[in-house]
Amino acid sequence: MDTARRSAIHATAPPAATRRLATTSAEIANVDERAEVQRRKRIALASLPLRRYPHIAASADYLTDCDSADSYFEEGLALVLAGVQHQAAAPAG
Repeated sequence: MDTARRSAIHATAPPAATRRLATTSAEIANVDERAEVQRRKRIALASLPLRRYPHIAASADYLTDCDSADSYFEEGLALVLAGVQHQAAAPAG
C-alpha cells in the first residue's frame, strides 16, 4: 500500500502517461536499444507537470526500470491492487 501512496497513480493521470506506463521495453533484445527506450520513457514521465503529477514524475526511474516483462507486470499489478485497497479503506465523502 505504501508503494501506491508514494506513486499516486490514479484516475486523473493523463492518457499519455498511462500509455507510456502500459508498454514495456523488456521484449527489446538489443541492450542499447532497450536502454534508449527506457531513457525516453523516463524523460517523458519526469517531464509531466510537477504541480499536477508530482508522484508520477518523481517515480519515473521506478516506473521505467523494466528488465523482465513478468516482473514489470507483477509489480504493476501489485501497485494497482494496493491503490484499490487504499481507496476502499478511505473514508467516504
